[in-house]
Amino acid sequence: WSLAVAEQFYILFPAVFLFFYQHFALSALPVVVIAAVASFALNLVMVEIKPAATFYRSPTRARERLIGAALALYALTRPEVMVRCGPLGLPGAALIAASLLIFDRSV
Repeated sequence: WSLAVAEQFYILFPAVFLFFYQHFALSALPVVVIAAVASFALNLVMVEIKPAATFYRSPTRARERLIGAALALYALTRPEVMVRCGPLGLPGAALIAASLLIFDRSV
């Protein structure tokens, strides 16, 4: 299921973004941020009405990937941010590796 949601996002996101960029000459970062906020707002409204559908549908989950896209776009426009965040890569990888060793099925 998770891969299906990701697949929908990665197929639709570039096409929708390209459409807005070509037809409205909008900058990428504000469009992504607005879409993430809209997805979160939709989630807040729909979770009370149809909780299962809200959990499984892409429009209410898109914010998760859009936040990552916004952070990546921000880093691309600010190279100094990428350099500053560089040292965090090793501790992050160590934490991921530690989770593979520490967690088991009972957690």
